[in-house]
Amino acid sequence: MKQSYYLYKSGRLQRKDNTLKIVYKDNTKKSIPVERVDDIYVMTEFDFNTSLLNFLSQFGINIHFFNYYGFYTGTYYPKELLVSGKLLIKQVEHYNDKEKRLNIAKAFIEAASYNIYRNLTYYNNRGKDLKDYMKEIDFLRKQIKLCKDVPELMGIEGNIRKVYYDSWNIIINQDIAFEKRVKNPPDNAINSLISYVNTIIYTRVLSEIYKTQLNPTISYLHEPSERRFSLCLDIAEIFKPIIADRLIFSMLNKRQITEKDFEEGLNFTYIKDEARKNITREIDLRLQTKIKHKKLDREVSYEYLMRLEVYKLIKHLLEDEEYEGFKMWWYMYVILVYDINLENKEWQRVLRNVFKTCKKYLVHIQNSVFEGELLESQAIKLKAELDRYIRDDKDSVILFKSRNQRWLEKEFLGMIEDDKTDNFL
Repeated sequence: MKQSYYLYKSGRLQRKDNTLKIVYKDNTKKSIPVERVDDIYVMTEFDFNTSLLNFLSQFGINIHFFNYYGFYTGTYYPKELLVSGKLLIKQVEHYNDKEKRLNIAKAFIEAASYNIYRNLTYYNNRGKDLKDYMKEIDFLRKQIKLCKDVPELMGIEGNIRKVYYDSWNIIINQDIAFEKRVKNPPDNAINSLISYVNTIIYTRVLSEIYKTQLNPTISYLHEPSERRFSLCLDIAEIFKPIIADRLIFSMLNKRQITEKDFEEGLNFTYIKDEARKNITREIDLRLQTKIKHKKLDREVSYEYLMRLEVYKLIKHLLEDEEYEGFKMWWYMYVILVYDINLENKEWQRVLRNVFKTCKKYLVHIQNSVFEGELLESQAIKLKAELDRYIRDDKDSVILFKSRNQRWLEKEFLGMIEDDKTDNFL
Protein backbone atom coordinates (compact mmCIF):
# COMPACT_ATOMS: atom_id res chain seq x y z
CA MET A 1 0.00 0.00 0.00
CA LYS A 2 1.33 3.43 -0.96
CA GLN A 3 1.70 6.12 1.68
CA SER A 4 3.10 9.59 2.28
CA TYR A 5 6.56 9.93 3.82
CA TYR A 6 7.57 12.89 6.01
CA LEU A 7 11.24 13.83 6.34
CA TYR A 8 12.06 15.69 9.58
CA LYS A 9 15.76 14.84 10.08
CA SER A 10 18.27 16.56 7.81
CA GLY A 11 20.24 14.44 5.38
CA ARG A 12 20.46 13.30 1.79
CA LEU A 13 17.83 11.49 -0.29
CA GLN A 14 19.24 9.40 -3.12
CA ARG A 15 18.49 6.51 -5.42
CA LYS A 16 19.90 3.05 -4.81
CA ASP A 17 18.74 0.58 -7.46
CA ASN A 18 14.93 0.64 -7.22
CA THR A 19 14.73 2.01 -3.70
CA LEU A 20 14.99 5.39 -2.05
CA LYS A 21 17.88 5.65 0.37
CA ILE A 22 17.97 8.24 3.13
CA VAL A 23 21.38 9.04 4.62
CA TYR A 24 20.98 11.22 7.70
CA LYS A 25 23.66 13.64 8.90
CA ASP A 26 24.55 11.28 11.75
CA ASN A 27 25.26 8.61 9.07
CA THR A 28 22.27 6.46 9.97
CA LYS A 29 20.48 5.11 6.89
CA LYS A 30 17.03 4.03 5.86
CA SER A 31 15.75 2.44 2.64
CA ILE A 32 12.22 2.72 1.26
CA PRO A 33 10.91 0.71 -1.73
CA VAL A 34 9.79 3.29 -4.28
CA GLU A 35 6.60 1.30 -4.95
CA ARG A 36 5.43 2.17 -1.42
CA VAL A 37 5.80 5.95 -1.86
CA ASP A 38 2.76 8.07 -2.71
CA ASP A 39 4.37 11.48 -2.12
CA ILE A 40 7.15 12.97 0.03
CA TYR A 41 7.01 15.87 2.49
CA VAL A 42 10.36 17.54 3.11
CA MET A 43 10.09 19.39 6.44
CA THR A 44 13.78 20.23 6.88
CA GLU A 45 17.03 20.66 4.91
CA PHE A 46 17.67 17.82 2.47
CA ASP A 47 20.09 17.24 -0.40
CA PHE A 48 18.94 15.84 -3.77
CA ASN A 49 20.40 15.37 -7.20
CA THR A 50 18.90 15.22 -10.70
CA SER A 51 19.25 11.44 -10.79
CA LEU A 52 16.86 11.18 -7.85
CA LEU A 53 14.37 13.65 -9.38
CA ASN A 54 14.36 11.73 -12.66
CA PHE A 55 13.79 8.51 -10.73
CA LEU A 56 10.88 9.99 -8.76
CA SER A 57 9.38 11.42 -11.96
CA GLN A 58 9.25 7.94 -13.51
CA PHE A 59 6.97 6.87 -10.65
CA GLY A 60 4.95 10.09 -10.54
CA ILE A 61 6.00 11.02 -7.00
CA ASN A 62 5.38 14.61 -5.88
CA ILE A 63 7.72 16.28 -3.37
CA HIS A 64 6.22 18.98 -1.12
CA PHE A 65 8.62 21.42 0.54
CA PHE A 66 8.20 23.27 3.85
CA ASN A 67 10.60 25.80 5.37
CA TYR A 68 12.09 25.95 8.87
CA TYR A 69 8.91 27.53 10.27
CA GLY A 70 6.61 24.90 8.78
CA PHE A 71 5.32 27.18 6.00
CA TYR A 72 4.68 25.58 2.61
CA THR A 73 7.13 26.78 -0.06
CA GLY A 74 6.20 24.68 -3.09
CA THR A 75 5.92 21.30 -4.81
CA TYR A 76 8.10 19.43 -7.24
CA TYR A 77 5.43 18.33 -9.70
CA PRO A 78 6.73 15.72 -12.18
CA LYS A 79 5.82 15.70 -15.83
CA GLU A 80 2.23 14.51 -16.07
CA LEU A 81 1.96 10.83 -17.00
CA LEU A 82 -1.79 10.97 -17.66
CA VAL A 83 -2.77 13.58 -20.24
CA SER A 84 -5.94 14.16 -22.22
CA GLY A 85 -6.27 16.92 -24.81
CA LYS A 86 -10.05 16.38 -24.87
CA LEU A 87 -10.37 16.90 -21.11
CA LEU A 88 -8.08 19.95 -21.18
CA ILE A 89 -10.30 21.56 -23.82
CA LYS A 90 -13.37 20.82 -21.70
CA GLN A 91 -11.72 22.33 -18.62
CA VAL A 92 -10.98 25.54 -20.51
CA GLU A 93 -14.49 25.61 -22.03
CA HIS A 94 -16.10 25.38 -18.59
CA TYR A 95 -13.86 28.16 -17.33
CA ASN A 96 -14.57 30.48 -20.28
CA ASP A 97 -18.32 29.91 -20.12
CA LYS A 98 -19.43 32.15 -17.23
CA GLU A 99 -22.56 30.13 -16.47
CA LYS A 100 -20.76 26.79 -16.50
CA ARG A 101 -17.97 28.15 -14.34
CA LEU A 102 -20.43 29.65 -11.87
CA ASN A 103 -22.35 26.36 -11.56
CA ILE A 104 -19.18 24.45 -10.64
CA ALA A 105 -18.09 27.18 -8.20
CA LYS A 106 -21.54 27.10 -6.57
CA ALA A 107 -21.27 23.31 -6.14
CA PHE A 108 -17.95 23.75 -4.32
CA ILE A 109 -19.36 26.37 -1.91
CA GLU A 110 -22.65 24.52 -1.46
CA ALA A 111 -20.76 21.41 -0.28
CA ALA A 112 -18.16 23.30 1.78
CA SER A 113 -20.80 25.38 3.60
CA TYR A 114 -22.90 22.27 4.25
CA ASN A 115 -19.90 20.57 5.85
CA ILE A 116 -19.27 23.72 7.91
CA TYR A 117 -22.88 23.67 9.08
CA ARG A 118 -22.57 19.98 10.03
CA ASN A 119 -19.53 20.82 12.17
CA LEU A 120 -21.57 23.42 14.04
CA THR A 121 -24.45 20.97 14.44
CA TYR A 122 -22.06 18.37 15.84
CA TYR A 123 -20.74 20.69 18.57
CA ASN A 124 -24.11 22.28 19.24
CA ASN A 125 -25.39 18.78 20.06
CA ARG A 126 -22.51 18.45 22.51
CA GLY A 127 -23.50 21.33 24.70
CA LYS A 128 -21.95 24.28 22.80
CA ASP A 129 -24.49 27.04 22.19
CA LEU A 130 -24.00 27.63 18.47
CA LYS A 131 -27.60 28.16 17.38
CA ASP A 132 -27.11 31.84 16.42
CA TYR A 133 -24.12 30.98 14.22
CA MET A 134 -26.01 28.10 12.63
CA LYS A 135 -28.99 30.35 11.91
CA GLU A 136 -26.79 32.98 10.26
CA ILE A 137 -24.90 30.43 8.15
CA ASP A 138 -28.17 28.79 7.13
CA PHE A 139 -29.38 32.19 5.90
CA LEU A 140 -26.15 32.81 3.97
CA ARG A 141 -26.25 29.35 2.40
CA LYS A 142 -29.64 30.18 0.90
CA GLN A 143 -28.01 33.10 -0.95
CA ILE A 144 -25.59 30.81 -2.83
CA LYS A 145 -28.11 29.90 -5.54
CA LEU A 146 -28.94 33.58 -6.07
CA CYS A 147 -25.36 34.64 -6.88
CA LYS A 148 -24.94 35.97 -10.42
CA ASP A 149 -21.15 35.74 -10.72
CA VAL A 150 -18.08 34.25 -9.02
CA PRO A 151 -16.98 37.43 -7.16
CA GLU A 152 -20.44 37.68 -5.56
CA LEU A 153 -20.24 33.99 -4.64
CA MET A 154 -16.79 34.51 -3.10
CA GLY A 155 -18.30 37.31 -1.00
CA ILE A 156 -20.95 34.93 0.36
CA GLU A 157 -18.28 32.32 1.03
CA GLY A 158 -16.20 34.89 2.90
CA ASN A 159 -19.17 35.85 5.08
CA ILE A 160 -19.89 32.19 5.87
CA ARG A 161 -16.26 31.67 6.87
CA LYS A 162 -16.29 34.78 9.05
CA VAL A 163 -19.36 33.61 10.97
CA TYR A 164 -17.88 30.12 11.22
CA TYR A 165 -14.54 31.37 12.58
CA ASP A 166 -16.39 33.59 15.07
CA SER A 167 -17.84 30.41 16.58
CA TRP A 168 -14.42 28.83 17.19
CA ASN A 169 -13.92 30.60 20.51
CA ILE A 170 -16.98 28.68 21.76
CA ILE A 171 -16.05 25.33 20.19
CA ILE A 172 -12.45 25.37 21.43
CA ASN A 173 -12.10 24.71 25.17
CA GLN A 174 -8.73 26.42 25.56
CA ASP A 175 -8.34 30.11 26.29
CA ILE A 176 -6.58 31.03 23.05
CA ALA A 177 -7.52 34.37 21.50
CA PHE A 178 -8.84 34.08 17.92
CA GLU A 179 -10.49 37.18 16.48
CA LYS A 180 -10.20 36.74 12.72
CA ARG A 181 -8.53 34.64 10.03
CA VAL A 182 -5.09 35.97 9.06
CA LYS A 183 -3.07 33.97 6.52
CA ASN A 184 0.14 35.53 5.24
CA PRO A 185 1.71 35.31 7.70
CA PRO A 186 -0.46 33.81 10.49
CA ASP A 187 -0.51 36.15 13.48
CA ASN A 188 -1.53 33.82 16.33
CA ALA A 189 -1.65 30.17 17.39
CA ILE A 190 -5.02 29.33 15.84
CA ASN A 191 -4.22 30.99 12.52
CA SER A 192 -0.88 29.21 12.42
CA LEU A 193 -2.60 25.87 13.08
CA ILE A 194 -5.25 26.50 10.40
CA SER A 195 -2.64 27.48 7.80
CA TYR A 196 -0.48 24.43 8.46
CA VAL A 197 -3.29 21.86 8.44
CA ASN A 198 -4.98 23.43 5.40
CA THR A 199 -1.67 23.26 3.52
CA ILE A 200 -1.44 19.51 4.13
CA ILE A 201 -4.98 19.12 2.75
CA TYR A 202 -4.08 21.29 -0.27
CA THR A 203 -1.00 19.19 -1.07
CA ARG A 204 -2.90 15.93 -0.67
CA VAL A 205 -5.52 17.15 -3.13
CA LEU A 206 -2.69 18.04 -5.52
CA SER A 207 -1.27 14.51 -5.27
CA GLU A 208 -4.71 13.05 -6.01
CA ILE A 209 -5.23 15.33 -9.03
CA TYR A 210 -1.84 14.19 -10.38
CA LYS A 211 -3.22 10.64 -10.56
CA THR A 212 -5.90 11.81 -13.01
CA GLN A 213 -5.96 13.70 -16.31
CA LEU A 214 -7.11 17.00 -14.82
CA ASN A 215 -4.94 20.10 -15.12
CA PRO A 216 -4.49 21.53 -11.57
CA THR A 217 -3.97 25.13 -12.77
CA ILE A 218 -7.45 25.59 -14.30
CA SER A 219 -9.95 26.37 -11.55
CA TYR A 220 -13.48 27.68 -11.21
CA LEU A 221 -13.95 29.18 -7.75
CA HIS A 222 -10.48 30.63 -7.21
CA GLU A 223 -9.10 32.68 -10.06
CA PRO A 224 -6.34 30.85 -11.98
CA SER A 225 -3.02 32.63 -11.68
CA GLU A 226 0.68 31.98 -12.09
CA ARG A 227 2.70 29.77 -9.75
CA ARG A 228 -0.18 28.06 -7.98
CA PHE A 229 -2.36 24.99 -8.48
CA SER A 230 -5.67 26.81 -8.02
CA LEU A 231 -7.91 23.81 -8.70
CA CYS A 232 -6.49 22.26 -5.51
CA LEU A 233 -7.78 25.30 -3.61
CA ASP A 234 -11.25 24.72 -5.08
CA ILE A 235 -11.48 21.06 -4.08
CA ALA A 236 -9.73 21.58 -0.72
CA GLU A 237 -12.59 23.93 0.32
CA ILE A 238 -14.84 20.87 0.56
CA PHE A 239 -12.48 18.82 2.71
CA LYS A 240 -11.15 21.48 5.08
CA PRO A 241 -14.23 21.38 7.37
CA ILE A 242 -14.34 17.57 7.30
CA ILE A 243 -10.68 16.81 7.96
CA ALA A 244 -8.71 19.94 8.90
CA ASP A 245 -11.19 21.75 11.15
CA ARG A 246 -12.34 18.59 12.94
CA LEU A 247 -8.71 17.69 13.61
CA ILE A 248 -7.95 21.15 15.01
CA PHE A 249 -10.99 21.07 17.32
CA SER A 250 -10.14 17.58 18.54
CA MET A 251 -6.44 18.22 19.22
CA LEU A 252 -7.08 21.52 21.02
CA ASN A 253 -9.98 20.21 23.10
CA LYS A 254 -8.00 17.13 24.11
CA ARG A 255 -5.05 19.43 24.86
CA GLN A 256 -2.81 17.51 22.47
CA ILE A 257 -1.84 21.00 21.31
CA THR A 258 -1.59 24.01 23.63
CA GLU A 259 -0.18 27.54 23.42
CA LYS A 260 3.23 26.29 24.57
CA ASP A 261 3.52 24.47 21.22
CA PHE A 262 3.78 27.79 19.35
CA GLU A 263 6.59 30.29 18.95
CA GLU A 264 6.45 34.00 18.15
CA GLY A 265 8.51 35.26 15.20
CA LEU A 266 9.16 38.86 14.22
CA ASN A 267 5.65 39.42 12.85
CA PHE A 268 4.20 35.91 12.76
CA THR A 269 3.48 32.81 14.85
CA TYR A 270 4.68 29.33 13.95
CA ILE A 271 4.26 25.81 15.34
CA LYS A 272 7.23 24.22 17.08
CA ASP A 273 8.86 21.30 15.31
CA GLU A 274 7.75 18.54 17.68
CA ALA A 275 4.16 19.79 17.67
CA ARG A 276 4.18 19.87 13.85
CA LYS A 277 5.23 16.22 13.84
CA ASN A 278 2.35 15.30 16.14
CA ILE A 279 -0.15 17.28 14.07
CA THR A 280 1.08 15.75 10.81
CA ARG A 281 0.91 12.27 12.31
CA GLU A 282 -2.71 12.88 13.35
CA ILE A 283 -3.61 14.23 9.89
CA ASP A 284 -2.06 11.19 8.24
CA LEU A 285 -3.98 8.84 10.52
CA ARG A 286 -7.21 10.66 9.79
CA LEU A 287 -6.63 10.59 6.04
CA GLN A 288 -6.17 6.82 6.20
CA THR A 289 -9.33 6.34 8.30
CA LYS A 290 -11.96 4.47 6.32
CA ILE A 291 -15.70 4.97 6.08
CA LYS A 292 -18.28 2.96 4.17
CA HIS A 293 -19.12 4.78 0.97
CA LYS A 294 -22.89 4.75 0.52
CA LYS A 295 -22.72 4.75 -3.29
CA LEU A 296 -19.80 2.35 -3.81
CA ASP A 297 -20.96 0.16 -0.90
CA ARG A 298 -17.39 -0.43 0.26
CA GLU A 299 -14.94 1.15 2.67
CA VAL A 300 -12.78 3.99 1.37
CA SER A 301 -10.29 6.27 3.11
CA TYR A 302 -10.73 10.02 3.56
CA GLU A 303 -7.78 10.42 1.21
CA TYR A 304 -9.44 8.34 -1.49
CA LEU A 305 -12.57 10.47 -1.13
CA MET A 306 -10.50 13.31 -2.56
CA ARG A 307 -9.71 11.29 -5.67
CA LEU A 308 -13.36 10.32 -6.04
CA GLU A 309 -14.18 14.03 -5.92
CA VAL A 310 -11.76 14.64 -8.79
CA TYR A 311 -13.37 11.82 -10.79
CA LYS A 312 -16.80 13.37 -10.23
CA LEU A 313 -15.56 16.69 -11.57
CA ILE A 314 -14.09 14.96 -14.64
CA LYS A 315 -17.46 13.32 -15.36
CA HIS A 316 -19.12 16.72 -15.11
CA LEU A 317 -16.62 18.34 -17.49
CA LEU A 318 -17.16 15.53 -20.00
CA GLU A 319 -20.91 16.05 -19.52
CA ASP A 320 -21.48 12.51 -18.28
CA GLU A 321 -22.87 13.42 -14.86
CA GLU A 322 -23.86 16.64 -13.07
CA TYR A 323 -21.28 17.58 -10.43
CA GLU A 324 -22.35 17.76 -6.80
CA GLY A 325 -19.77 18.50 -4.13
CA PHE A 326 -19.10 15.95 -1.41
CA LYS A 327 -21.22 16.30 1.72
CA MET A 328 -20.77 14.49 5.01
CA TRP A 329 -23.23 11.64 5.49
CA TRP A 330 -21.59 9.29 7.97
CA TYR A 331 -22.60 11.02 11.21
CA MET A 332 -25.69 9.37 12.62
CA TYR A 333 -28.15 11.04 14.94
CA VAL A 334 -28.52 9.02 18.15
CA ILE A 335 -30.91 9.06 21.09
CA LEU A 336 -29.83 6.75 23.93
CA VAL A 337 -31.98 5.68 26.88
CA TYR A 338 -30.94 3.30 29.66
CA ASP A 339 -32.63 1.53 32.55
CA ILE A 340 -30.33 0.26 35.33
CA ASN A 341 -31.62 -2.04 38.04
CA LEU A 342 -30.80 -0.45 41.44
CA GLU A 343 -32.46 -2.89 43.85
CA ASN A 344 -29.10 -3.36 45.53
CA LYS A 345 -27.15 -0.26 46.65
CA GLU A 346 -23.93 -1.80 45.40
CA TRP A 347 -25.36 -1.62 41.88
CA GLN A 348 -25.00 2.19 41.92
CA ARG A 349 -21.51 1.58 40.54
CA VAL A 350 -23.04 0.19 37.35
CA LEU A 351 -25.18 3.32 36.96
CA ARG A 352 -22.18 5.62 37.46
CA ASN A 353 -20.10 3.74 34.88
CA VAL A 354 -22.90 3.72 32.31
CA PHE A 355 -23.57 7.44 32.84
CA LYS A 356 -19.89 8.37 32.46
CA THR A 357 -19.56 6.24 29.33
CA CYS A 358 -22.61 7.82 27.70
CA LYS A 359 -21.49 11.33 28.59
CA LYS A 360 -18.13 10.68 26.92
CA TYR A 361 -19.86 10.29 23.56
CA LEU A 362 -23.24 12.07 23.80
CA VAL A 363 -25.00 15.05 25.36
CA HIS A 364 -26.90 14.40 28.59
CA ILE A 365 -30.50 15.58 28.13
CA GLN A 366 -32.36 14.40 31.22
CA ASN A 367 -32.19 11.53 33.73
CA SER A 368 -31.19 8.52 31.61
CA VAL A 369 -31.53 10.20 28.18
CA PHE A 370 -28.62 11.22 25.92
CA GLU A 371 -28.47 12.43 22.33
CA GLY A 372 -26.06 13.66 19.67
CA GLU A 373 -24.25 12.77 16.45
CA LEU A 374 -21.77 9.90 16.22
CA LEU A 375 -19.53 8.33 13.64
CA GLU A 376 -20.27 4.68 12.91
CA SER A 377 -16.94 3.82 14.56
CA GLN A 378 -17.86 5.88 17.66
CA ALA A 379 -21.20 4.08 17.94
CA ILE A 380 -19.38 0.73 17.86
CA LYS A 381 -16.97 1.89 20.60
CA LEU A 382 -19.86 3.19 22.72
CA LYS A 383 -21.68 -0.15 22.54
CA ALA A 384 -18.49 -2.08 23.31
CA GLU A 385 -17.83 0.05 26.42
CA LEU A 386 -21.41 -0.24 27.62
CA ASP A 387 -21.27 -4.01 27.22
CA ARG A 388 -18.66 -4.08 30.02
CA TYR A 389 -21.20 -2.82 32.54
CA ILE A 390 -24.66 -3.81 31.28
CA ARG A 391 -25.98 -7.00 32.90
CA ASP A 392 -28.13 -8.89 30.41
CA ASP A 393 -30.58 -10.09 33.05
CA LYS A 394 -30.97 -6.77 34.91
CA ASP A 395 -30.28 -3.70 32.75
CA SER A 396 -31.16 -2.38 29.30
CA VAL A 397 -29.98 0.28 26.89
CA ILE A 398 -31.94 1.46 23.83
CA LEU A 399 -30.27 3.24 20.93
CA PHE A 400 -32.44 5.14 18.44
CA LYS A 401 -30.28 5.69 15.34
CA SER A 402 -30.91 7.62 12.14
CA ARG A 403 -29.04 9.37 9.33
CA ASN A 404 -31.21 12.34 10.24
CA GLN A 405 -33.52 13.22 13.11
CA ARG A 406 -36.70 12.18 11.33
CA TRP A 407 -36.33 8.44 10.85
CA LEU A 408 -34.96 6.28 13.63
CA GLU A 409 -33.66 2.74 13.73
CA LYS A 410 -33.97 1.18 17.18
CA GLU A 411 -31.37 -1.19 18.62
CA PHE A 412 -31.38 -2.96 22.00
CA LEU A 413 -28.42 -3.87 24.25
CA GLY A 414 -28.72 -6.05 27.35
CA MET A 415 -32.18 -7.08 28.61
CA ILE A 416 -34.68 -6.77 25.73
CA GLU A 417 -38.10 -5.35 26.54
CA ASP A 418 -41.23 -5.27 24.39
CA ASP A 419 -41.15 -2.45 21.86
CA LYS A 420 -43.88 -0.13 23.13
CA THR A 421 -43.81 1.91 19.91
CA ASP A 422 -44.44 -1.10 17.63
CA ASN A 423 -47.88 -0.96 16.01
CA PHE A 424 -47.78 -4.70 15.14
CA LEU A 425 -49.35 -6.19 18.27
